[in-house]
Amino acid sequence: MHKYKCDGFVIYEGLLITPLRKAILITGTIECSGGLKVEVQKRLDILDQEDRNPLVQTVSYSYNVFLTGVGNVFRYDSPHKDHNQQHHVHRYDVLNAGNTVAVTYIGDEENIPTLG
Repeated sequence: MHKYKCDGFVIYEGLLITPLRKAILITGTIECSGGLKVEVQKRLDILDQEDRNPLVQTVSYSYNVFLTGVGNVFRYDSPHKDHNQQHHVHRYDVLNAGNTVAVTYIGDEENIPTLG
């Protein structure tokens, strides 16, 4: 995130980190140049409660990218229990009423997005 701020792409990072008993929630909006915004919802489970520097693992995420005043561009989602049971991306036709154009599964773990 720091690199994108320094490069001027990220204008404002309004993420809230909420610690829970066995997890961490990251929610909020990242404002980018050109009117793009990223709405973030992410949950990290804490794997070792006793460790002072515990290992955490992402268990769910949704990164929705939209153009302010226009509509959704794309959204990356973690697997759902009842449908789209793999990591996937929804693509929208932002200039044509925002209709869903495609849902594509992400086969390679290297292509799963992160906030870094």
